[in-house]
Amino acid sequence: MPGLIRALAGPNPERQEALEALHGNIWHQGTVYEASARAVPFLVELVAQPELEGRADVLGLIAALADGQSYLAVHASAGEFGAPLRSKPDFEARLATELVHVARVGAAIRAHRDFFERLLLDPDAIVRAAAFHVLSRPAVGGAAALEAAIREADPLARAAMFADLASFGDRGPAVLASLEAEVRGARDHRVRFAAALSLHRLSGPLPEAAHAICRAMAAAPWFAEAFLSGLPWDDSAVPQPLLHLTKRHARHHRV
Repeated sequence: MPGLIRALAGPNPERQEALEALHGNIWHQGTVYEASARAVPFLVELVAQPELEGRADVLGLIAALADGQSYLAVHASAGEFGAPLRSKPDFEARLATELVHVARVGAAIRAHRDFFERLLLDPDAIVRAAAFHVLSRPAVGGAAALEAAIREADPLARAAMFADLASFGDRGPAVLASLEAEVRGARDHRVRFAAALSLHRLSGPLPEAAHAICRAMAAAPWFAEAFLSGLPWDDSAVPQPLLHLTKRHARHHRV
């Protein structure tokens, strides 16, 4: 792991290879380990270097770590596949140890919450969006950053922030009103669509304006699933009603 972290400060393709290796090492398919928490301070130190390339990618890894779970908690609950794991005599002890590692990862990231909040003013728009993404993770517990989303001028970063806004869990009138305003009035379809996602997650009903957005998305030269393409994390959790609606409009548009 030390060599991989050092490689993150190097040139491509070594940096990208190290990033991919760390995604299979300290974060693997959504699970974290003892080394994960130990890596966090070094990852933060890298992001703190303004001249470093790929800082947003490192923040994406930190956000993934924040969402990480225990291997046994994930795999031992999977029906027949998990039965052999649950039957081992040391299962409970191993699970307890893994849960301690998960808690330590969250604590290590929360210890740098002020740093991530300062990055909301970083000169790099995608770094701002990536910091917002980290703060929106439930394990980090950042304060709702509506002001940062509203003041963001870069369309891609603004879309990312409004897509993440629901993750803060704030259903207050200011948040809902801002989302409604973006759904109806944002010029960039990505921003409108992202706001519709958050509004759907927070309030439940599919926004009526989403139909017009989905028609525009269907006619766009990029796939609805990749509407935030260019960000350092995979925002694939598109609420199914919106995704299905967009695909239906896409089929209709092609006809």
